[in-house]
Amino acid sequence: MKNKKLTAIGDWIDDRLRYACGSITPDMRFVITVAMLLLFAAGSLYFTVSSIYHIGKSKGEQIQIEQIRRIEFDLQQQETDSIKQLKRF
Repeated sequence: MKNKKLTAIGDWIDDRLRYACGSITPDMRFVITVAMLLLFAAGSLYFTVSSIYHIGKSKGEQIQIEQIRRIEFDLQQQETDSIKQLKRF
């Protein structure tokens, strides 16, 4: 049932497009095809560049980069060697 309706809609659209394209000259078809190609290419480039530009922005905020901080070690005894193991029981 649904497959027949979808097929009928597809056939109707196909007939309308063939009628519309059959009534224009081949030169005009070429111009329309090139214009659509340029329009879709410009749209694709716009969305790509826009997406790359907005990476990392969340509600207008940019990613903030922080500097690496020095790790402070808790050294209990300065004379202990790193090879010796401390026995704490």
